[in-house]
Amino acid sequence: MNNISKTLLVIFLLVPLFSNFSPIFGQSSGYAIEILPSFSIATQEDIPRLIDLASKNNVNTIYLHVKRGTGTNPSPGVVFYNSKIAPTFYNFDVLSVMIEEAHKKSIKVYAIIPVFYDVIAANKGYASVGPQSEGWVCPKTGFSYEKSIIDEIINGYKVDGIVLEYFGYANNLNCQCPECINEFSKKYGVSASRLNLEIEKQNDSELWIKWNIFRSEELAKYLNKLSQDIRINKKIKLGIIIPPTTYRNYFENTDFGIDVKKIGNYVDFIIFRRQGLPLEYVSDATNGYSLQYDGDIYVTVENKDIGLLNLVYSGADYTKGIIYFQREPWTALSFSRINKSRAESTNIWAVRVDSREYFNLDLDHYIPIWKKCNINTVIISAGRPYWINFRWAGHEKEYSNIVQLSNGDPLEKMIDKLKKEGFKVVVSFSLNSPEYIQANPSFAALDYVFSRSTSKVSMIEITQGNYGKYYIDTVEHLIKNYDVDAILVTNGDFYEYSYDSKSEAEYLKYMNSRGILIYEWPKKNLIVNIDDGTITNWQNYEMEKFYSALKNRIVNYEVELWISAKTDEKDPNNFSRKYGQDLNMLGNYATRCVVTAPVTEDIAVKNKNFADNLRELGISYVLDIPLVKGVSTPLTNEEFESIIQNSIDGGTKYTTLSSNYLINEEMWDSVLKLSLYKEIVGIDDAQLINLYNEGHYDFLKEKIQEIKKIKEEETTNLRAQSILKIRNLDKLIQDIDSKYTITKNLGSDNSLLAEKLQFGKREYSLSKNSFIEGRYRESLDKSDNAEIVLGQINYALQIEIDKVYSSRMFIGFTIIIIFVIFLFLIYYSNRY
Repeated sequence: MNNISKTLLVIFLLVPLFSNFSPIFGQSSGYAIEILPSFSIATQEDIPRLIDLASKNNVNTIYLHVKRGTGTNPSPGVVFYNSKIAPTFYNFDVLSVMIEEAHKKSIKVYAIIPVFYDVIAANKGYASVGPQSEGWVCPKTGFSYEKSIIDEIINGYKVDGIVLEYFGYANNLNCQCPECINEFSKKYGVSASRLNLEIEKQNDSELWIKWNIFRSEELAKYLNKLSQDIRINKKIKLGIIIPPTTYRNYFENTDFGIDVKKIGNYVDFIIFRRQGLPLEYVSDATNGYSLQYDGDIYVTVENKDIGLLNLVYSGADYTKGIIYFQREPWTALSFSRINKSRAESTNIWAVRVDSREYFNLDLDHYIPIWKKCNINTVIISAGRPYWINFRWAGHEKEYSNIVQLSNGDPLEKMIDKLKKEGFKVVVSFSLNSPEYIQANPSFAALDYVFSRSTSKVSMIEITQGNYGKYYIDTVEHLIKNYDVDAILVTNGDFYEYSYDSKSEAEYLKYMNSRGILIYEWPKKNLIVNIDDGTITNWQNYEMEKFYSALKNRIVNYEVELWISAKTDEKDPNNFSRKYGQDLNMLGNYATRCVVTAPVTEDIAVKNKNFADNLRELGISYVLDIPLVKGVSTPLTNEEFESIIQNSIDGGTKYTTLSSNYLINEEMWDSVLKLSLYKEIVGIDDAQLINLYNEGHYDFLKEKIQEIKKIKEEETTNLRAQSILKIRNLDKLIQDIDSKYTITKNLGSDNSLLAEKLQFGKREYSLSKNSFIEGRYRESLDKSDNAEIVLGQINYALQIEIDKVYSSRMFIGFTIIIIFVIFLFLIYYSNRY
């Protein structure tokens, strides 16, 4: 029996055995919501209605803010229960009613208590001292007051848990009140009167590091006191909300002052907020905090954009769960959005259908092909303003030729058919409009030599004029009347364009508002210098207005917003910025940015680098692969496979093929092959790779999900092993650093060990990075390398220390023996 047959037999035998296996991930079937009373509760009757709605939608835990933490009405520090200490907001006890109603439905209630951001307490004399510290409380002077509020809750209410929020500082220059500065100065032997933390921060001095360590230790000390009362004495669960920016290391952002490594013994769980993280970094943050903390980890996300909810849910496998919050009343629509996001797959393997295919596209022919090749998303064009590929009463003059020559609504027919067959549907809609320019020539965009575009509308007309408003109205009409999953905005690039008089006026206004008085476009050789950085900044500033308005209009609909952006593989964001499409800016509004794969010259390296660079940015993107290069040269099948495979190797998750009519039979075989490669590449299993390499695609397609389930347990085990290894390496490096200092003080020459130590620490750092980014096998391999090298160094240093100490002990004993002999000689000489 050959190796392939043996492999097939083994997998056929294993699959039935494990077919019912389901790996245990952190998230349970129910979920949690976070309630901000000032947004969600107006009267006492609102609470049972909210609880009933939550219960019907599988909510198992409510995180209730019992004290105002941000905003102005009510002021931070005002509480939402009957308190004898702090001022109250309602004429009824929100916490008491919430607990009573929730417990009837077996829903737990955790009280969220903002601690050191408290305007009421700050005005009582507990204010923190330092820049931008208004409303913040000094932990040293204000702790007793804040603890009295917590004591009032744990002693007076049957809460299931306590969550501390704002348990930290305003920034890393706080708190500089006399008590804190004196204690710090005394501890580290510095002059309190001469201490200038601003200068220490600028110099990143040793004293600055000590200051940040001191603050984190102070917070840990106060947290320990609360933990004793809440967890030990009252047996109530205790959690803490931390910023999301310290998942790699505390010193990456010391503003808040919480060092997760120092608080692990004092809390039962930690919560980090998704806000402040790039879209794709939820899993990274979870992994990063898993290296620092042993307990449960939750992530909170605002329940506003279904696309964002989809991405967070897909990246939260190793969290204990997601906590959803919103800044508006909870309704049935709120829960519908959450439930939909938890039910849908975020996988995208898409094909674009060109408008020219509308008349002769045989869906009955293509749908089986798409399904066989794992295509799950179809992108179709709705046209552009004033040239629409759908019917809209009152807009008959805007119908494209496709609509005019069709019976019924061609867009509706395609969408209905695709949705019935289980496909996701993305509708693209262009920002260009030759028809609008033909009717309104003055609104055409001018290029940098002031030539008029025949298709591109002036940026100002898009961001501030009627055209942009009409575009947004049309998008909303599409969403409301067609069953679409996403809207794709195309042709929003403005690098060479939009140098008309209105744009110039807005640019000058922008510059003047920043204190720079100029009277015309920056020029070079009498033409507009389109590479001037101020123009780039203005274009992104201006286009953000449009994307913000579009997002605000559609955010409450259950659709994703995709935006196409021009990029390159060398520096994607810098390139896109030149076109008014800063990827970080777009990431604030788009669920996914659609970027185009490089298809010329050294495509393997370019696409791998492109994916690596996009991964570093942390944006969620869809890679659009044009199947032609240049004007009309089709990609070869080998080029096509190279582009996709190298992109996947670089971390690309979502792909679309442009366009359907360019894909021949041979290329469809490659589409199937590469869809399977995308599925197995992260599994790290030699048998699957062999099956793939041998071309057993039909078998892989049939069994891939079952085999993936088997491998999930292995991945979980790899992850656990990596955590243990990295934590052990943490301790080993601390031990080595200590011994290195000792040997240096003893006068030893460690130059021969320095290079090996640098290599070992580098492997350790690479291991951590690989783990955080989800490459657990690679992390384990790097850990093994680091362990071998660092173990050798630790042994060598210990030998050196022992040798020096042994030598010194020998000398000491020798001196003692000589001294004793000398005493004997004196004794006997005196005696005789």
